[in-house]
Amino acid sequence: MKRSVLLINNDNTCFILGENSCVKGVVEINGDSVVIKPYIPEVPFVLYGRKNNNYHEEREGERGIMGNKIMFQNFESANAFADFQSGDAPQNMKLVLNSDSNCVDYPLVLENETQVENFYFAIKDREEVYEFETGKYTDFMVHYIAPTIENFELVLHWDKKSNNLTFDGNVLEKNSDPKFEMTINKIVGMYGRAFPESEYYYCNPAYNFFEENGVDVHSERYEKVENFGEYYYIHKYNGPPILHETDDTGDYAEADENAEYQSSYQINEYKKIEPKLLKKQTYQAQRNSLFTFTCDTK
Repeated sequence: MKRSVLLINNDNTCFILGENSCVKGVVEINGDSVVIKPYIPEVPFVLYGRKNNNYHEEREGERGIMGNKIMFQNFESANAFADFQSGDAPQNMKLVLNSDSNCVDYPLVLENETQVENFYFAIKDREEVYEFETGKYTDFMVHYIAPTIENFELVLHWDKKSNNLTFDGNVLEKNSDPKFEMTINKIVGMYGRAFPESEYYYCNPAYNFFEENGVDVHSERYEKVENFGEYYYIHKYNGPPILHETDDTGDYAEADENAEYQSSYQINEYKKIEPKLLKKQTYQAQRNSLFTFTCDTK
């Protein structure tokens, strides 16, 4: 706990903040003991979806674009399997990333050639499989939010008379400085955007969720747009990013890519999709992975 910050929330969750680290926990009170354990979400995968009119079913009399796309977030240490198909249960599942993956690209996007009814996700060597129905959506983001540390435990002593917490014989110092509180809230907000569980998720078309400060689409600066079932927000005062005509040398490619990533002109709205738990589900684990990344160590 040395040089760390403990933030306890009203819902009995907490955050332990240290240098370059932020760990979410749960608080259990047993008499004068306050026990802090890692927060382990009920479902380790959070899937968000939205309708994207670039992907739609074939309609009578016209040629449509089939398929959908899905972006994977925080899967570097997940050791997770995925499958996309129409059916009652997964038959074959692939690792999202190869076991020795490194130098993973961002964003990590997979485009499916056909539209399917269900997405399936599982963690290696665990029996649970999580089934998500795609419904009307064609554009998805899946976040892995399980902690990398699952076995820590901190025990604090609570002096109810003084309302002080003690750890290892030392009273934890309380800090009520407004500037300090703003900094802590900012860090917690960054954690919530990186490991989201809220009903809606917001990012621009290049998957920038503006980690440091976020984007308030409900402010007067943004206007919500509905385009044949596709929802997004447009900034009233900022225009779209200025892009160049890419010449044969591709001199502007990197600059244009950065401009699109930094742009807060259009913010897409994704809605959380609740899963169905398939217990003790069997499936065939494939040898290959959805993505393969290996750094050139030469």
